[in-house]
Amino acid sequence: MSNRKRIAIITHGGIGGGHRGQGIPVMMQLVAKLANEFDVTVFSLTQLNKGFIPPNYTVKTLPVKDSTNLYLKLFLLLLILLKTHISKPFSLFQAYWGFPGGVLAAIMGKLTGKPVVTTFKGAEVVNLPEISYGLLASKQMCWLLKQVTKHSDCLVAQSNYHLEKIKESGLPYNQLTIIYGGVNTCEISINVTKLLIPPYQFFHAANLNLVKDQTTLLHAFKILSSQIDCVLHIAGFDTLHGQIQLLSKDLGLSEKVVFHGMLTFNELQTFYQQAHIFLLTSLSESQALVVNEAMANGCVVCGTRVGLLADLEDKATLAVEIKNAKALANKVLALLQNDTQYKLLQAFGKEWSFKHDINYTVKAYSNLYHQLTQ
Repeated sequence: MSNRKRIAIITHGGIGGGHRGQGIPVMMQLVAKLANEFDVTVFSLTQLNKGFIPPNYTVKTLPVKDSTNLYLKLFLLLLILLKTHISKPFSLFQAYWGFPGGVLAAIMGKLTGKPVVTTFKGAEVVNLPEISYGLLASKQMCWLLKQVTKHSDCLVAQSNYHLEKIKESGLPYNQLTIIYGGVNTCEISINVTKLLIPPYQFFHAANLNLVKDQTTLLHAFKILSSQIDCVLHIAGFDTLHGQIQLLSKDLGLSEKVVFHGMLTFNELQTFYQQAHIFLLTSLSESQALVVNEAMANGCVVCGTRVGLLADLEDKATLAVEIKNAKALANKVLALLQNDTQYKLLQAFGKEWSFKHDINYTVKAYSNLYHQLTQ
């Protein structure tokens, strides 16, 4: 019989689903690597893609459609969690995202007395009323999040920027720590040489949505393309029904901006490797794993002062205030005229991303789990 500690991971998705079954690649890799040390069971609110077989862990989902009422799904998954725990008790409950997963983890912790770790990953400490984004906008959600943080033994932030946002939110917590999400650098070529010469290659990888603010992205690129020979490649699922493509056309950028739609992790590597600059103009980020991926591939990341961009500003990244397209374009133009600064930012970013890779993340979570289950 195995003496490995049993970990229940609770998530609303990211495992065995999504585009071509790749889920969230870094999350899939993290869970698989944790399962080398722990007995891991994933409880997911989202159905698995047909044919997906977890490599070394168990996944339990619901026998209902993804379109089923969320609170009914939460109740049903709670019953599955309880039944599984009674059959073979878990040592610790790990929630990814404060809601909805964090709610179930908090309830299980309260019922069983087992430790709970909740990783905030997105909208938990955000309120952007202009685009109706962020859980802090709802009084009901604020109350739920307070219960989640109060009943979590440890709350995990994704960056120092994110940690400060959690502190500013006023949510109570017992322990607060940073664990950066790392990428699998074994899948990234380390021999890519980029000569800083035109035509300059720009890349942006993110779903097309209001939070990622591709409007600012295109306005910044409009300024850039008027002064240098360059092209911008954009990859990501379009949730805005063609609005960004139309804006690109209206700005006269049709021949300079190429939209590629949703790509797999492997397909993205080609664009990372050819890009000089990775642009990210989000209104909010807890970390932004694409920054890690870009830096690991030798891109210099420029964008808005959020998430990892803020943490590494002037070391590996260049950052400006949100929505400031002109300031971003000016910083990028100055950088392209300064090969020494470009190489320094590039080198630091690559070193940082390899130091904080997937193995760093696994070790950090492993150490935390052992600390809480002593």
